[in-house]
Amino acid sequence: MPQSPWSRPTRVIIETSSWLHPATEEFVTSTLLPVLSSNSALPVIVPSSTMRELYETSQNGSDSRASQAQQALRFIGRSPEFEVKGRDAASPSSTVLTRLIPGLLGKVQVILFTHDPSLARTLLRDARAKPHASHRLHVVRLHDRGPLRYVFEPAGNRVRCLPERRLFPLPPIAGPDRRRKVAALDLTPVARTNELGPGSTVRDRHGKTYLLGKELGRGGEGSVFEIERDLVAKIYAPNKLLRYMVDKLRWMCDHPVVHRGICWPRELLYDASGTPVGYLMPRAGGKDLRRSIFVKPILERRHPQWRRRHQVRLCLSILEIIDVLHRHDVVVGDLNGGNVLYEDENTVYFVDCDSYQVDRYPCPVGMPPFLAPELLNRNLRGTLRSKTSDHFAVATLLFMILLPGKPPYSHQGGGDPARNVRKKHFPYALGERASEGVPLGCWRFVWSHFPRYLKEAFFGVFDQDQRLSPAEWIELMQRYERDLGKGYVSDALFPRTLKQLTREQADEYGLPWANCARCNRGFSPGKPHHTLCRSCYRDRVRRRS
Repeated sequence: MPQSPWSRPTRVIIETSSWLHPATEEFVTSTLLPVLSSNSALPVIVPSSTMRELYETSQNGSDSRASQAQQALRFIGRSPEFEVKGRDAASPSSTVLTRLIPGLLGKVQVILFTHDPSLARTLLRDARAKPHASHRLHVVRLHDRGPLRYVFEPAGNRVRCLPERRLFPLPPIAGPDRRRKVAALDLTPVARTNELGPGSTVRDRHGKTYLLGKELGRGGEGSVFEIERDLVAKIYAPNKLLRYMVDKLRWMCDHPVVHRGICWPRELLYDASGTPVGYLMPRAGGKDLRRSIFVKPILERRHPQWRRRHQVRLCLSILEIIDVLHRHDVVVGDLNGGNVLYEDENTVYFVDCDSYQVDRYPCPVGMPPFLAPELLNRNLRGTLRSKTSDHFAVATLLFMILLPGKPPYSHQGGGDPARNVRKKHFPYALGERASEGVPLGCWRFVWSHFPRYLKEAFFGVFDQDQRLSPAEWIELMQRYERDLGKGYVSDALFPRTLKQLTREQADEYGLPWANCARCNRGFSPGKPHHTLCRSCYRDRVRRRS
């Protein structure tokens, strides 16, 4: 990945196609302009041809892009950080930029924002073909969800995208939210002596009665009973429902999150004396991840037809629900494989929603390896978390789906999950960084077949504390799903060998290339002293044994 250019003179150019992207204004305001200000960079260049094209687009009336163009023109006009440059306003922006950028590269580095791959390919190849240019050209685009940045890079006859985190660093990880105070939590149990079970009657606040059907499950807090085909009731055991939990459940019922797969409390339930006893919620189905997907033999027995694409689709189904919760300002808190159920890769359910952090009511529970490092050893009942703590749990959950049941910090010589999270030793290889203590078994093979951008994302989270939001993970997983469909990466659930790179892939990733000392075939050595390709090395080991 390229190094940050901010130590050198830099000019930023934003081309027409990027101005028409809905996320551009927010990105420019929240990320780009603060970076430019802190590095004393020159104003952002807006080509005069771009201004003309935006004006023409704004006149298209019903065109959906017309309002975006109008908004961009107003934003540029009121911001002193922009400089309209170029005399040839009548020419297309692509033509203007092919003339403007080569001259700038002799003086400064250039960062160009565009969503036009053809323009990116032309400009990058022209810049690379001019050895006299003393500065580099970066071509950047915004993704469709959130502020994830991508950089175009030439790759053979096409242009590939890779995450660029050094041009625009992620914001620092937010610790517990100290701006808000935890609600006063009355820990007194709700007094109740009667036992409720199948055949008992409960009612909601409107007086509607419900007959408890058969018991569907039992946990530490209480039991879940069948009500109707799509509804169930969670009834707390005596002394398990605290007074503050009643207040929290009442708040949740008054602020519903309605989305398929989220088993959000719908109505508080009361017994015949008017005492709160539980709540009504949508019915969930399927098995939990912890006792199915996370156990390799069970996964293979239960889903013999599954391939890698089924796991990725499951990840996307989970991410879409977490993204909905975050957009409703809900922090899941206790995200783990035990409270996510699935029927198939497209149908998932989030249960135990009563533990979620809402308003000023904290999530009182959490478990390693999903609990973020900054929350270890904290009083969770007295802590309001930020969404970035969920981002850590999300990355851990995805990792343990794609490497079934294997926590990201698990390694040879490691300790218990909490200790491993504190230690932050991520053992998997990336580029020239060799693996160190990868757990025995198939895990290094599975990891080696991940595409580079996915490895970089996991490495960023677990080695560099660069956490991604659910929306950003959705973009990466959708890309992975497309690459699987096109056959660019292996679809095997548990590959039996390491991925074999081609010469082109090694060049693309900046990895070394050598000829095997035994068979003379080309291969990418993991370390400088490796002289045999993997096939010859395994053959030698077999002969010696």
